[in-house]
Amino acid sequence: MNKVVEAEELETATFELLPSWPGPHGGLWDHQAHIKNRAILSDLDSMLDYEAHMRDLAETDEEKIRFRKVEGCELLFSSTFIRRKKIMEKLRMKKLFVVFGFGLSLMMLAGSVRAADKELSIGFLAPLSGSMSFAGKTMLNASTMAVEETNLGGGITVAGEKYKIKLVSYDTKYATEASRSSAERLIFEDKVKFIIGATSLDTLAFQKVTEANKVIILPVGGAIKASPQNPYSFRITSLVDAKYGSIYKYLKAKLGNQNKVAFVNPDTPVGQDYAKMSSSAAKPLGFEEVAAEFVAGGSSDFTPVLTKILAKKPNVIDLGATGGGSDSALIIKQSRELGYKGLLVCAVGLQGKAVLEVAGAQAMEGVMETGVLDDDPQVNAAYQAFAKKYKAQFPNLPFIDLTSETYDSVLYFFRFLNGQNSLDPTVIKDRYADFKWDGVFGKTYYGGEKTFGIKRQVAHAAFLSQWKSGKPVVVEVAPADVP
Repeated sequence: MNKVVEAEELETATFELLPSWPGPHGGLWDHQAHIKNRAILSDLDSMLDYEAHMRDLAETDEEKIRFRKVEGCELLFSSTFIRRKKIMEKLRMKKLFVVFGFGLSLMMLAGSVRAADKELSIGFLAPLSGSMSFAGKTMLNASTMAVEETNLGGGITVAGEKYKIKLVSYDTKYATEASRSSAERLIFEDKVKFIIGATSLDTLAFQKVTEANKVIILPVGGAIKASPQNPYSFRITSLVDAKYGSIYKYLKAKLGNQNKVAFVNPDTPVGQDYAKMSSSAAKPLGFEEVAAEFVAGGSSDFTPVLTKILAKKPNVIDLGATGGGSDSALIIKQSRELGYKGLLVCAVGLQGKAVLEVAGAQAMEGVMETGVLDDDPQVNAAYQAFAKKYKAQFPNLPFIDLTSETYDSVLYFFRFLNGQNSLDPTVIKDRYADFKWDGVFGKTYYGGEKTFGIKRQVAHAAFLSQWKSGKPVVVEVAPADVP
């Protein structure tokens, strides 16, 4: 709920200036050239003066500076700076609102307050409970950050009308029926035109419904493929086929004739699809498939199937779609306990800290994955900045590959919408397919016209990491390439 805070409550508040403000054409201007990032303005009087200064720099009275609180979800109060008379005089001349929501923000408007912006509801679906909840929660956090950043920057303007973004989220529980019913609720009750965040299992459950109702979706699932039959579906995570291609090319160069590989996947349609993708990447390079096993997710004991696999003497165990969480951690741990000394690979980013706690540093040594540490020297500055911001806001939650991919695609989807003349998915879907941006992964675009017959697969640089001394280290950066 939004709450208007009386001026008297803000007499001595200390504020922090956000690292950007809306420019005259709707973009975000970096103010770090003017003041040090995260500069604290000592009191409201100083904040009002700075707001006027920045408005002069923007050369327009239309664009206003946005502020928010310094820490967490609380306003800071100090008795050090009490200038009651001057502050109250300025407050009488200006309208100050404090919006309470996910991350507080302060919005200062000079003169009279304009009519309220319209609200654009964006659907979010992901498993927020169950074995895949770590992925769903990090995607929700990343999406919320993108929404907050967009709204703090003034929202979006479409066909001359201003909108603030509202995220409407439901827990799919990583279950087919819950995924489908949640999507139907978003479409038919909440009337959304756009849905973000869904995993492979989620998307496979509701994609026919979204396509039939012409709802644009931005899923993350590795088993989802771009297709001319699904023109409203834009896959926003790196192509798993391409990741597997990079992994097995790297392994071929390192292992030579040590080419026996075993595949482990969950016994689900997604697991079946991952098994096909990994096998298709490995076999043309000369790898011999010695085992392909499917397991029940959420098990506490994978030793029976691992014993069966190890009897085949594989050089590589591919963890497939086991998810990068608890299942992957136990498979790594228990395979090492059974004496396996070969390579383990995962085409998704592992939930690093949690997996390390379960498996231990010794078991993790040599494991390959597509996750990355934000302070790795091969990671670009934009990625590092986002990772730092995310971890500061969510210090107790995992930062994985889906975190950055979700934030980047969702944020720039909103920036694509800004300036459009329509919110009708039938009008904008092909325009969005041609949209290019320079985000946390560098140059990013939608490819796949040659591969899939339609441009609906995001393409950006991808990382390949190997665990060394208790942490993943980037060994290769694959360029963006989805023809």
